[in-house]
Amino acid sequence: MVVRNAYKTKYLLLHENLEKKHEIWQLRQMNVGKKSQSVLQKEEDPKDQYSTMSSNGCEINDLRIEALYCKIISAMEKEKLYLSADLSEKKLAEEMCTNVRTISMCINMMCNETNFKNWLNNYRINTAIHLLDNNPLISIDELYSKVGFSSYETFNRNFKRVAGMSAKQYLAMHVAKVDNKDYVEQG
Repeated sequence: MVVRNAYKTKYLLLHENLEKKHEIWQLRQMNVGKKSQSVLQKEEDPKDQYSTMSSNGCEINDLRIEALYCKIISAMEKEKLYLSADLSEKKLAEEMCTNVRTISMCINMMCNETNFKNWLNNYRINTAIHLLDNNPLISIDELYSKVGFSSYETFNRNFKRVAGMSAKQYLAMHVAKVDNKDYVEQG
């Protein structure tokens, strides 16, 4: 009984932490989108722009980076590009009519992510967590392919990185929470 209560307490704390992380992530995405939209509406003033040198020596100003990021986020949300298992930096660059280096620099500057793959996998894992929360009967095999991963191993490694536990552990704790809630409501 004590072990089960400790297990539930651990789950509740972890779930609360994941919900906060997900809310922060969503707010950050919305704020960047709002900021980028307001930037797009402003007239460009060369004195107010900060420039970054790209690897090919061309200047790319912060306003253009923010506008590109807004365009990327819009495509990711509206077209659900991240659900495609074969999405790569190259394919995203083609979709955005730019090059891979600019996509990489944009994501690194706007998100402080270590790389494109982590950024993309965060989208996928947050979607997986949302699906698990709303449908605890979904199988892990169905889940990983549904959110854009081509292998279970990659999905599980990224799920552990984001959630601090495997998807199966998360699902087991979520089912235990739902069962406990049903038991409390009946009793």
